[in-house]
Amino acid sequence: MPQLFLRTLVSSAVIITLGQPVIAGQQKKPKPVGAEATDMLPTQVLLDRAGFSPGEIDGRGGRNTQNAIAAFEKATGTTMADAISATTAAPTISYTITPEDAAAPTIANIPEDMMEKAKLKRLEYSSLVEMLAERFHASPAVLKRLNPTAKFAAGEQITVPNVNVTVSPGASNVVASLDSLTAALVLPSLE
Repeated sequence: MPQLFLRTLVSSAVIITLGQPVIAGQQKKPKPVGAEATDMLPTQVLLDRAGFSPGEIDGRGGRNTQNAIAAFEKATGTTMADAISATTAAPTISYTITPEDAAAPTIANIPEDMMEKAKLKRLEYSSLVEMLAERFHASPAVLKRLNPTAKFAAGEQITVPNVNVTVSPGASNVVASLDSLTAALVLPSLE
């Protein structure tokens, strides 16, 4: 009996200390950091350029990215790996921050409370990085990872996701899928 109590106590302490779930199969994999965190960036950019939103481009993927991959593969009849191999478009491009970018109005403290937000004249960006991140469909964190020494000032050249696509009128279809909760703009070409 004392051995069983001691074994249970030690097992519980190990589980609590390691922060692992008790139920097998529910263990979470650690999130990648640094260079490994950008592995999904080319996939997310290609999906975005093709009109299959992966959500905010963060270089890490997730549920939205997986749904977009499934919708892309179903709609195009090709695998994501084959599409990435076939594309000639780089996943990132250089962008020079303009004086107009730097002059964009920002608000230092955006309230968390929705009622307080409603009192603002308009909802500004909290920073130039946030504004640029939205323009390039990315998270501010991915812009900072792509540009670790950037000051994000007018005239500075930075690396951004290559999400710019020109769609000619009448050259696309919108496909919505309730079973996968996705919507996609199907373009005639990925280039």
